Amino acid sequence: MLPKKFRTTLSEFHNNKNTAIKLISFHLIFFIKKNNSKYPRFVVSVVKALDKRSVYRHQTKRVIIESLRKYLAVISKQADVLIKARKIIKKMQKLEIEREVADILGKAGLLT
Repeated sequence: MLPKKFRTTLSEFHNNKNTAIKLISFHLIFFIKKNNSKYPRFVVSVVKALDKRSVYRHQTKRVIIESLRKYLAVISKQADVLIKARKIIKKMQKLEIEREVADILGKAGLLT
């Protein structure tokens, strides 16, 4: 789980009136909006349509959050980020997801 200052809810993300930038990779979709808080805030969404079993949805969410956790110290911009999973992610794909997260954060200009 991310530290509380880096978390937001899906409803708070949607209540943010700024326009979102959409970035797509093979496994993930990022929606990035500017915010006025001190820190970047993240929400990870894994929809039930991907798999009806909650074990696999939670596992996917944990892999995404753990790969994102490595970059929290180097993210400088204030942004709300919604991360949607496009596929169920296995633990074996963790390195691939870390590369995708780094690439997308770099393309969005969030990394310093």
